[in-house]
Amino acid sequence: MKRNIAILALLLAAAAFFCNPAFAWPRQVNGKPAYKPGKNFGYYIWHLDKSWHVRSTSKKGVHVFSGIVKGDKKLNLKYTIPLGAGDYVYLLNEKTIKFRMTTEKLENGFDFTTSGNSLTFELELDKNKAPKDVINLGLQRNHPTTNPVVVNR
Repeated sequence: MKRNIAILALLLAAAAFFCNPAFAWPRQVNGKPAYKPGKNFGYYIWHLDKSWHVRSTSKKGVHVFSGIVKGDKKLNLKYTIPLGAGDYVYLLNEKTIKFRMTTEKLENGFDFTTSGNSLTFELELDKNKAPKDVINLGLQRNHPTTNPVVVNR
């Protein structure tokens, strides 16, 4: 009986440790933002259900969204919206995703996972550093304070 109680206490302690908010991504990046491809403009980045989602959309004209995502641990590409000629999303190395997405009135993007604790998004728009006001994070479409965007657990 004492052994069962000790095991239960150990399991509860482990659960409390790993469910600690310190292991969660910040609330500012959680949840899918409301946007409509072709109606909104910019980057939309969010975390949901253990995956990261990066999207680009344009409401007028052709725009090139490009950059890199760096992690402190391995990044795993899970899904890429079909891209046009000359565009790409690929692993530059196990901790870096490089992308170029030409977007016109639709949506482009990719999803990835990581077990890491830190991500850096270096985002460009039409070959220039993307302005912070076109970068939308999480459900509330928060704008970052900097580009590169650094997100830590």
